[in-house]
Amino acid sequence: MFKKKVLIFGTGSSSIEFYGYLNLEKVEIIAFIDSNPLKKNTFFLERYKILSPKDIKNVYYDVIIVASVFQDEISSLLIKENVPFEKIIYYKSEYYEDFLKEQMMNLELSQFTNKSQDIELIATGLSYVRDGLDLSILKKKAFNFGFSSQDLFSDYYILNSILKHNRVDNLKYILLGVSYFSFSYDLSKSINSYLTPRYYGLTKTMRSYQVQDEYFKFRNIAELALDYEQDVNKAQLKYQNNKYYEVISNKDKQEGKRTALRHSSKSYPLTIDENKAIFNQILKLCESHGVLPIVVVFPVTSYYFDFLTKGFEQKFLDLISEYQKEYKFLYLDYLKDTNFKDDDFWDATHLNFKGAKKLTEKLNEVLHKLKS
Repeated sequence: MFKKKVLIFGTGSSSIEFYGYLNLEKVEIIAFIDSNPLKKNTFFLERYKILSPKDIKNVYYDVIIVASVFQDEISSLLIKENVPFEKIIYYKSEYYEDFLKEQMMNLELSQFTNKSQDIELIATGLSYVRDGLDLSILKKKAFNFGFSSQDLFSDYYILNSILKHNRVDNLKYILLGVSYFSFSYDLSKSINSYLTPRYYGLTKTMRSYQVQDEYFKFRNIAELALDYEQDVNKAQLKYQNNKYYEVISNKDKQEGKRTALRHSSKSYPLTIDENKAIFNQILKLCESHGVLPIVVVFPVTSYYFDFLTKGFEQKFLDLISEYQKEYKFLYLDYLKDTNFKDDDFWDATHLNFKGAKKLTEKLNEVLHKLKS
């Protein structure tokens, strides 16, 4: 098996961290580099020889991984030693976190593939979908692709990929969880834009999210050389268990007002036009595969919906009405459903375990009527 020959620049905590991620069956560490003359010819982790920057020219290597907080200084040293730019890769912990986000999506896509022929309902959308469904009591075999801060752009690419690359013989429904702000929302421009890399493997774009070019070089080596599967599984488990038994607190109630005002004050005409086109694509995709879209607005507390700005709800409903003239889909709006009480939520807008069971039972009733 071919192994990339790697030099690692740095012998501090960042290097130790990066070393812990390496799959030594896929890479061969030639040596570590450090500019401290006192470290030359000593050993790092009692195993790897430490060389000086001037020794680099005497060593054959494929890439140099800079794993140090002093990246600017190290860059200058490497330039002086005539190291080709394309052979320099920078490691930052945030790069690894971004890479894990993408791999977590890849894991979910793989898990879906393993059961795709049995799936009758695919759910996707925002965190309201992730927290608001209890698949253990749903009367249809389902898979939940809902995720925190997910936008319509990401929903489309998820659905397009799984329908294109999987057998879905039993698929009958696609549940799209939306909010009144969905048409005004672009993840890559939001306060949660750091989640954008999760979808890069599907979309091949970061859209408006500003990511350094160096990330992509790191990403390429990470796919090849890092032992990341365990960390991905841990990350996925964390999000799968993101349904809390806690009940909304007084602090959450106060935050509900601020969140509602922030959501309903969004006014981005270009984003709305883009999302209208994307929503249209989603409905066309469902139509072309013979599945019924179920567009769902999940319930929230009065601490949120009482503070939505005037006219915000109607603008959203008008847009939905436009699409209902052209496409066949079911629209379910539980936003102000009074059957949901404060103890059904873990914050002002997200259902807890108890609320998720209640919402899922409501969906079971709807699905039963559709079948009959």
